Amino acid sequence: GNVDAARQVFDSMKERNVITWSAMIAAYGYHGEATKALELFQMMMLDRRLSPNDITFVSLLNACSHAGFVEEGLEIFDLMAKYGVRPNVKHYTCMIDLLGRAGRLDEASEMIETMPVEKDETLWGSFLGACRIHKNVEMA
Repeated sequence: GNVDAARQVFDSMKERNVITWSAMIAAYGYHGEATKALELFQMMMLDRRLSPNDITFVSLLNACSHAGFVEEGLEIFDLMAKYGVRPNVKHYTCMIDLLGRAGRLDEASEMIETMPVEKDETLWGSFLGACRIHKNVEMA
């Protein structure tokens, strides 16, 4: 997909909603342009009529994870509560991936232990993959 063409369409839209904003944020994240995804989120927040939803946050967390933006990801995760979005397993999986890629396995493990949602195989796969990459067999 051509993210620049998508942005041209996005910019030409008269009315944008949380779905169009989230889709554009996801496109930037998917194409490794986390900085642009975060900038777009800042622009979205200037419109007081819009409120990010669970998909917006998954897209942002995924972008941060793949770019290694750990602190930004942690801030975004904390920001969810402000908008009344309760983290689900997808948000937690992004966070485990984010912390795992950064080698912060203790924090990832603690998050897994304390998270109030049911863990799934994707979450465990993300954690085990991070343990393998960082050669931490004890944690796995």
